[in-house]
Formats: sequence, structure tokens, C-alpha cells
Amino acid sequence: MTTFDLKFASARLMEVLNDTDLGVTGNAQLMAATMDLAQAQACRAQATDYLAQIDGIQTEQARSGEMIAAARKLQSDALASGGAAGMPADMVSFFKEHGLTLTQGKADRLTKPEWDACIQTLTEYREAVSGRTQDLMIRLQDFIAQYDSYTRDAGGRIAARTSSGNIN
Repeated sequence: MTTFDLKFASARLMEVLNDTDLGVTGNAQLMAATMDLAQAQACRAQATDYLAQIDGIQTEQARSGEMIAAARKLQSDALASGGAAGMPADMVSFFKEHGLTLTQGKADRLTKPEWDACIQTLTEYREAVSGRTQDLMIRLQDFIAQYDSYTRDAGGRIAARTSSGNIN
């Protein structure tokens, strides 16, 4: 976890603790259950954040895939015409937005080797984006497991305390 993640989790934990009330403050089991529920909510918030990041990355993967398909089509068109094909403005923008290196040729006249380089650059970018998705999925699974553990523990504490008939 990064320092930012820890600060976020601590702030979220305090927020949840302030909002969680099981009605009894003098019972250690119920206070521990409150802590477990607060930890579970902090894990849930972090997992939700990771889900949003994964969704954005998957959109980016799809867009880069579309760019690769378009580049291959333009490369094929260039080969069929025996010359070169221009790079569309949206592809030039995509390269610039993501800090990708354009070929040494001019964007309005790319030859087959220049298209090969563009396709390679786009493919490497998509693979890097895919790697970020895998990292976030691992972190997401960890937060889901923590959430399950905390909610299970809280449920057990509450059930044990209430089944004894003494809620105070």
C-alpha cells in the first residue's frame, strides 16, 4: 500500500467508525464488531476505487486495440497502393495523448516499415496497460478477501454476544 492509500484508508476508517453505531458502547465484543465493520467498509471503499480504475483501463485497452486494427488496415492500404498511407488525426492525437513515439516519417505519408513501428508502439502500449490491470486485479482480490474476513468476524462477534442473551 502506498502512503496515499494508507492515509485514505485511515481517514475512511475514522469516517466509518463515527457513522457506525451498534447501540452498545460498554461491550468489548460489540465494540470489536464495530471496528471489524469499519475495517470492512474501508476495504469496500478501496475495492470500489480499484474497480473504477480497472474499468477505465479496460476502456483504454479497447481503444488501443481499435488503434492497432486501424493501423493494420492503413498499412494494408499502403501496401495495396504501392506507396504510403496517412495517419488519421484521431490516431495522431492518441499517440500524443499517451506520450507514444510517432514514426520518423511524416504522419501524412507512412510507409510499411513506419506502420510496422507504429503497430509495435501501440502493441507495447496495450501490453503495458494490460499489466496495470493485472496488478489492480490482484489488489482488488486482496481487499475483497479482507472485506469478507472482517464482515465474517463482525457477524461472529455479534452473533456470539446476542446469543448469550446479554447485549450490554
